[in-house]
Amino acid sequence: MQQPSHQKWMHYVDGNEKLSKLTIPGTHDSGTYPSDLESAKCQGMTLEQQLNAGIRFIDIRLTFGFEDDGLLWVAHGIDSFLGLNFETDIIGTCKKFLSQNPSETILMSIKNESLTEKWGDDAKFYGDLSAIINRSKTIFYLKESMPALQEVRGKIVLFRRFPVKINMIPGTKPHDPPRPATPILANNGLNIYDHFPADDAAPFTNASIKYYVQDRYFRWSGGSNRSEKFTAWVAPTLNKAAAVTEQDTCYINFTSATGRFGGALPFTSTPLDLAKTVVPLFNNYLSSNPPHRFGIIPMDFPELTPYLITQLIHCNYQNPMVFPRLRNRSNGAEYLNFDGKLHHIPNPAIAANLFKKDWDWQSIPNFNFTPAPACTGVPLLNGKLLSFSGRPELYICYNIAGSSRPVLRHILNPSTQNAYGLFGTINPVPEATKGNYEFLSPISWQ
Repeated sequence: MQQPSHQKWMHYVDGNEKLSKLTIPGTHDSGTYPSDLESAKCQGMTLEQQLNAGIRFIDIRLTFGFEDDGLLWVAHGIDSFLGLNFETDIIGTCKKFLSQNPSETILMSIKNESLTEKWGDDAKFYGDLSAIINRSKTIFYLKESMPALQEVRGKIVLFRRFPVKINMIPGTKPHDPPRPATPILANNGLNIYDHFPADDAAPFTNASIKYYVQDRYFRWSGGSNRSEKFTAWVAPTLNKAAAVTEQDTCYINFTSATGRFGGALPFTSTPLDLAKTVVPLFNNYLSSNPPHRFGIIPMDFPELTPYLITQLIHCNYQNPMVFPRLRNRSNGAEYLNFDGKLHHIPNPAIAANLFKKDWDWQSIPNFNFTPAPACTGVPLLNGKLLSFSGRPELYICYNIAGSSRPVLRHILNPSTQNAYGLFGTINPVPEATKGNYEFLSPISWQ
């Protein structure tokens, strides 16, 4: 099944929230989709598809190319050349996406995956990377402090998983201080390099920011039970991240894992093998628990379950009144939002009339209403779509308790129809019957 599109989901998130307070779907080894090696391939969607599906944290591993030309290329372990150029294929794709969706931000973790002895040491990697980022510096957030969402809409936030090493050369004049031999960054981004746990889970603090990282990618089981990656490592970290006492800590919880030698030997597991077990378990966890702040969640093959990304996104939504339609997770009731109120759709048959048969209820925002919110309006009794024969105008028709005539509300334009998902069967009636209805103000959603 095709992934639901979530190109603008951050538009509905409070811009005052720090990124560490959000639940952010991500991918692990985000650039491995071109790989033909099962032991190295961690993604089935292209970077563009990942972003369109709602992924906002990407994990980019880089190496030098075959020439000492300043270019960096996406790599992963034994598959050291995936054919993706960092500047054109990764930054370029992110730039295009953000230009089309300026409400969004992309968190980009960058790790040096090169054999540093090939072209030099870590200083060369830092210099080459700095030169590339500086050519696009207006789109990067490079500060070492955790930003609020509003500060970084339309930008790439650097999460640094590489050391800052700078080779110095003498100044141009005898008494000048030494100067960098290569380009450097004005700031070096959020530091998750120092103290990052190696195949483990642990808290640490860098630049006064508290982190907790779970990245148990290899020693995830005492035997061969793949579900232990989720039950022993991912789920406990989700529970920790949800705790009220942990809300000032930035959580990064990798659901990804592999087996011995990446699954290259019998009785071991490739990233896809693990994902086929972990992804459904994760989806069931989200379906069975109230939404919370879970932090950054880098995943392998999240598309294996169609609504996993959607469920993570819905954890961020706090205000139901910013959505045209939504669902009460606690009892399955659906609502349309107009006139400043939430109007309950009384039963599945009316929902099918309005939205179409077998409509995709899992793709709309879910909230927990216990009890129902004070802003609830009248239920849409006998709701349906209606038009007058020979006329293009679309109306929503419903009954109000105590009223002698059904109400008609003009759906003002196609964008409003699309926002509310009003694509059910349209019932044509003779124009001569207009007097049978009570016309109220049109409905519009901007």
